[in-house]
Amino acid sequence: MGTAKRERQKANRQLRLEELAKQARKQKSKRVGLRIGIILGAVVALVGALVLFGGDDDDTSSTSTSLDASTTLPVDVSTTLVRPKPEVKLPEELPTELVITDIVEGEGDPAEAGDTVSVRYVGVLSATGEEFDSNFGSPTPFDVVLGQGNVIQGWDEGLIGVKAGGTRQLDIPADLAYGDNPQPGSIIQAGDALTFVVEVEAVTPPPPPTISEFTYGTGECPEADGSSPKTSTFADAPQLCIDPTKQYTATFETSKGTIVVELDMSVPGTVNNFVTLARYHYYDGTVIFRADPSIDIIQGGGLTNTDSPGYTIPDEGTGFRYAEGSLSMARTGAPNSAGGQWFFSGGPATSVLDGQGTYVVFGNVTEGLDVVQAILALAGGDDGQTPTEEVTLITVTITES
Repeated sequence: MGTAKRERQKANRQLRLEELAKQARKQKSKRVGLRIGIILGAVVALVGALVLFGGDDDDTSSTSTSLDASTTLPVDVSTTLVRPKPEVKLPEELPTELVITDIVEGEGDPAEAGDTVSVRYVGVLSATGEEFDSNFGSPTPFDVVLGQGNVIQGWDEGLIGVKAGGTRQLDIPADLAYGDNPQPGSIIQAGDALTFVVEVEAVTPPPPPTISEFTYGTGECPEADGSSPKTSTFADAPQLCIDPTKQYTATFETSKGTIVVELDMSVPGTVNNFVTLARYHYYDGTVIFRADPSIDIIQGGGLTNTDSPGYTIPDEGTGFRYAEGSLSMARTGAPNSAGGQWFFSGGPATSVLDGQGTYVVFGNVTEGLDVVQAILALAGGDDGQTPTEEVTLITVTITES
């Protein structure tokens, strides 16, 4: 092959190599452009999302932008997440008493008087199914403290026993709803029965009471076997006469039956006072002088509501709750004014005292709650709070274990 021919072939190869390199550079440029386009698209999409879902920042110095017909306003997503209302099945007949139907049982401890129940609900007229109230469109549930009288009686009674996660239907007669009182601005008229479906989100018990340090007196202790003579007046509150590590039970023998109470050793000073008086037979032969159905209590500890052992004791705490069967110290409205009087709770209405929480609870009925309620049923007299027949407290016996 001649030299000239070889030179031409070499030149042609060089041209082809340069052309291939040029094409490769173009392809690389296209790929880089594609990546930049993708990145720019993602940035634009992110900015758009921030405009659509973002709220206002604290910076109030930014300039305002006028809106025209093509402007898209930010969307509040929370307002679109409305929980669906449950189905309400109307009763076949209008309720004449409270009817409770558990649709979903729920879990955990059942609600008691004094507990806070967080609920969502829908309410309709039992006769027509016409809705008058619901909070399913609210971002937060409705909280109600049971037994406080803050809601209609049908709720206060009907939500006792519900559990978190449960759903309950309440068919409420008019006398446990609004009675003969039409509700202004509502479709509820006089005599209307109401039906609710209530979903329970949470049941929260109240915090425990705050126990205070107790100052004992100097009074002498009685014989533990009950052999000390009956004493009605004392020079001072008793010294510590019980063993706070032991458990004490009080048995009330009344003319209406026997009531057995387990005394609460979380308030040893108050228990010591009661046990000392009982062992001195201070309560023997006294009466239950008050039966008050408005707050479901019967009260005793003397012949009248003015009787006193001659001294007072400190309040041993605050924040007490008053459930059916509780035994609490009675006192005046003044602090540290309890002495010898006490009261039993015979029903849920006593929980209206929870807001005060200053009557020290020192025991709970373990037997004879029906006796307490039978005495409560005797309420009458001119003031509506005096038993219609005398109820005598024959004796109080203390057992230590």
